[in-house]
Formats: sequence, structure tokens, C-alpha cells
Amino acid sequence: MIRLAGTEFLQLRGLITCSFIADDKIGTLPEALRPPKLTRGVCPRNNSQGVNALRVEVNTAGAVNVLGPQSTNKVTWIQLDNFSSVMR
Repeated sequence: MIRLAGTEFLQLRGLITCSFIADDKIGTLPEALRPPKLTRGVCPRNNSQGVNALRVEVNTAGAVNVLGPQSTNKVTWIQLDNFSSVMR
């Protein structure tokens, strides 16, 4: 979490190598970093069949979920460095 000009942003970092074929949970944030409302962002993924991004959501319980993988279009990596969302 960073604060810039009085606004708090949730930013994620890192690369996840995976084999997702459906929406899934990738982790949980510590309680101090949990957003007060559902927050969403778009992150790059392996380019497959012209699809090169997926949605990442963080809920108020701190669960970090990826949305968009399908059995016909498997996600093999996700770059989280692009995730930035206003929290407060």
C-alpha cells in the first residue's frame, strides 16, 4: 500500500507462474492491507488466442482472486506489477 497526495493505493508486485483453467484464489492479504471495499484491476497474462489480460480482484476479507481463465484458454503466468487500485 502506498499513499500519494492523501490517497491510498493498493499495488501488487511479482510474477505468478500457474496453470489456471478457471477463476481461482491466489492469496490473502494481511489484515492491515485489506481494502475497505472490493477493488479490481487488470493484469497481463500469457497471450493465448489473442487474450493477454485478466481481472484481479481483492475483497474486504483480503482474498486475491483472478477472474478469466478458462479450460480452453489456460493461464500459465500472471504479471501483478500492473495492479494498482485506489483504496481510500
